[in-house]
Amino acid sequence: MDELRILIWEELKRLFPANAEVTQQPPGNLVVMWKLNNDPERPNRRTRPISIRFDQHLIQLISNETEQEKRRVARGIARIVNTGLHQGYDPNSKETSGYVIHVDDRATDR
Repeated sequence: MDELRILIWEELKRLFPANAEVTQQPPGNLVVMWKLNNDPERPNRRTRPISIRFDQHLIQLISNETEQEKRRVARGIARIVNTGLHQGYDPNSKETSGYVIHVDDRATDR
């Protein structure tokens, strides 16, 4: 992951189980999954993937900001992701397509 996504993940990881794995995919979105460990028949079963999609305008806005400002916006991103997770994400879903959470410039709100 690039430095900005690492900083964002530092704020997001508290929203997920300790065994959550995150990857960065083009054009900079984060995908989060983890093993469920709740099905003896399928010990490697993973959750439905969560795709965190960043508005490119937001990324451009914060890319040149100070470290402190980036962290403030990352906390705003965490609020948006947390809301998205509570609006219908089910890690046990049989759905195979990703659950998408869009992150836009609301993350910059104070």
